[in-house]
Amino acid sequence: MKKITLLLFVFFTMLVNAQTGVVVVGANSGTTSTTGYPAPLQDYYKNSRQQFLYTAAELSGSGLVAGNITQIGWNVVAVGTSALEEGYTISIKPTTLTALSTTFETGTTVVYGPTDFTPSATGNVMFT
Repeated sequence: MKKITLLLFVFFTMLVNAQTGVVVVGANSGTTSTTGYPAPLQDYYKNSRQQFLYTAAELSGSGLVAGNITQIGWNVVAVGTSALEEGYTISIKPTTLTALSTTFETGTTVVYGPTDFTPSATGNVMFT
């Protein structure tokens, strides 16, 4: 089963007015090739999984405030010919880590999926 684990250095216990709109977190790291990683919407190798770490500094530096995250997404610059993502799952976990290791984090909470998904157009692909 494909899983993408998102690690967040933010605690969701504070209630603050929600922010709306699309906010870009971090620098654009470019695009990946058909077989390149990391790629949050990549299915070439089947059953792959990846982790991404968004620190509190990155989140607040992008204008986000403490509260619930209601959507997350990625920018699709080209749709492949076999882009079906089988069992696509997004999980999150609050953490105090500032860097990821080669070992996948445990104790994550599934917030989307598992479901089969195919990006059908370029642009921001959002998951609620």
